[in-house]
Amino acid sequence: MAVKIEELLTAEINQPARYLGNELGAARKPWDAASVRWVLTYPEVYEVGASNLGHIILYNILNAGPRQLCDRAYLPAPDLAAKLRSTKTPLFAVESRRSLTEFDILGFSLSYELGATNILEMLDLAGIPITWQERATNAQNGADLPLIFAGGQTATSNPEPYADFFDFIAMGDGEELLPEIGLILAEGKANNLSREALLLDLAQIPGVYVPQFYDMAADGSVHPNRPQVPDRILRRVATPIPAYSIGLVPYVQTVHDRLTVEIRRGCTRGCRFCQPGMLTRPARDVEPQQVVEAIEQGMKATGHSEFSLLSLSCSD
Repeated sequence: MAVKIEELLTAEINQPARYLGNELGAARKPWDAASVRWVLTYPEVYEVGASNLGHIILYNILNAGPRQLCDRAYLPAPDLAAKLRSTKTPLFAVESRRSLTEFDILGFSLSYELGATNILEMLDLAGIPITWQERATNAQNGADLPLIFAGGQTATSNPEPYADFFDFIAMGDGEELLPEIGLILAEGKANNLSREALLLDLAQIPGVYVPQFYDMAADGSVHPNRPQVPDRILRRVATPIPAYSIGLVPYVQTVHDRLTVEIRRGCTRGCRFCQPGMLTRPARDVEPQQVVEAIEQGMKATGHSEFSLLSLSCSD
């Protein structure tokens, strides 16, 4: 059931356009036609999340899939967060305006360490237990809760500090990984699999780490606690596709208020102190013609008057 957003966004709420989900370029797919319903949840205020290129790319890729619906949610500002709590209204996705608990799966982008506490705040606002242990217990008692996962550089570099909070963690690039997860979810729903059985199927996908199927030894190493899961999780590596960079046009000024097109993923310098430089190996350059076409199409589709080229050490 949709949240009555007109009762929430009253005069004292600053920047209400953050929560309307009616931007130019928003997908707004029909709810009943989808077999799997995603929410990509960015644990920052809208102005930051709507500018994140990875968030835009994965949103476009998931909505391009048949019978896959992808909505979005962001960390509400303190004024709306207080109102959600005072009115006992759960945190909602901006396009469908449905509670996050109505979706099949919630994906959080963990791009930096301080975003982890924002994730816990969003789960609390949504009325979702914050640990996978609590969610598993609730599922055994008949509660129908979405799967919660994280991706991004911080999750990939060391998922263990956050392992108790997520049902699984997506390691590496998500362009190919997330559609594969969607196929397993659709099949699992069709076969009415239990939460644990569904996670066991997801654990077979390269790049998916399911913490409950692993235990940590005294030396800090992590080992499977059942034979059906791989000993080692391999980070996924995908080729950038600039066409998916053409995204939303917000009605409020965002952090990066322009078209952004990725021209390389990874870096040729290999500096040992650089987390993204080490985690995004090997360096993959995008064909220049693909960049030019994405810029031309993106400027026409969005009406932006500026674009930027994105990569590590872009001037190289």
